[in-house]
Amino acid sequence: FPSHDKPTRVVEYYVASDSLWYWRVRNIKNKKVVMTGAEGYSGKGNVLRAINKETSNWIPESFTGPNEVIA
Repeated sequence: FPSHDKPTRVVEYYVASDSLWYWRVRNIKNKKVVMTGAEGYSGKGNVLRAINKETSNWIPESFTGPNEVIA
């Protein structure tokens, strides 16, 4: 894997108007969403577990977060 001098992605999670928790990945440079989770989760712990599972094979230096944001 190539090494990264600084992160290129940020992982965010949030609660939406339907009271479910969702996550997404944004490009740090242009703020565009480059990936979203496939479903909503009933609680914050559940969305964090999903994020940890998804990012477990990512190079740790390539992203920051997860960060809770306001949707």
